[in-house]
Amino acid sequence: MYETRVADCHLESIDEALTAVQRDRILTWVLSNPNDLATRRRALQTWPLASKHHAAVRTLAERDVPGALVALARYKDEADVPLILKKLKPDSYEALVAVETFRHKQLFPRLLRMKDKALDFREGWTNEGRQYLRAVASFRTAAARDVLAAVLKLPNETKHREYIMEFAFEAVAVHFDPLYTALALAYWRERPILNLPFEVEAGGPYPEDRLIAALGKSDPKVTWEVIRRQFRRKDFHQHSERALEAMVRIVLRERTRVEAFNLIGRGVWKASARQLPVLAKYMAAHKPEGAVPILLRRLTTTRNGHVQVTAVEALLAYGRKDVRERIASLLASGAIPANDWAREAIRHRLKEAEKGE
Repeated sequence: MYETRVADCHLESIDEALTAVQRDRILTWVLSNPNDLATRRRALQTWPLASKHHAAVRTLAERDVPGALVALARYKDEADVPLILKKLKPDSYEALVAVETFRHKQLFPRLLRMKDKALDFREGWTNEGRQYLRAVASFRTAAARDVLAAVLKLPNETKHREYIMEFAFEAVAVHFDPLYTALALAYWRERPILNLPFEVEAGGPYPEDRLIAALGKSDPKVTWEVIRRQFRRKDFHQHSERALEAMVRIVLRERTRVEAFNLIGRGVWKASARQLPVLAKYMAAHKPEGAVPILLRRLTTTRNGHVQVTAVEALLAYGRKDVRERIASLLASGAIPANDWAREAIRHRLKEAEKGE
């Protein structure tokens, strides 16, 4: 056991430095020889797999070695479908991930037959139930849409209903298709968009960006109405920063400047400490006149130092002497709620702004 841990630690420490040839040799050995190395699972999940490894991966999948079935699905070989079907059950998380990875048409009928058991949330949500929704959504068909729509019909008293609906929305977002437009908008009308799974290819957009941009393209009128509604929600502060930024981009693109900044100003007043920098960035860049009173009000009605400093930075971006003097007056009079760290940071920023005149 000790030797295995040492080997795993060593292999993990040199993982990024391995050449393609070295990685291939290690992979061939861990797939062909009995071992308990965590490296084997990591290799099955993330390392490139060659055709020469296919048979060994299939053997490991037959033996239920962790990670092997998903690795097998990465080959997308029709000959492996019977084995995946054999392993596919409502409580088999790895098999459901394999289905999401392969998405072969022969796998979907089995998913449909599992629906009642997979969506039986009487005892609460499960990771398997969450993965089932993702596997279904990955097929992007009318039948898949209908399964996901069933989640909207869950009784209000269903245990963990909010989590379950969040997972259904996540599945739709990750595997979005125009066929899911009405479904995604129906989910979004009822709740803010929380952080979606961080599944981003290098240089690619975040899932929130992809989803909101796609909805705006599929149904711009309804998407705008939903966005406007989101800025009026009491739980507006729950939106993720990435979702908020995507919404703001659509607002600025689709609405007049006045209408856009009236809505964004409403968000500035409600924004949490993590959201405010997103909105303040646009205020600083575009300098709408109506934002100054809102930012000053945020400055004087919160004890959160991060909110105070963010508001001041956005205000100073206007480059106006009267605004700087107003901030200095509020600071001197004690109108800004006590927060020693923030007060010192505000003084520093005021001095820097005066030097830059």
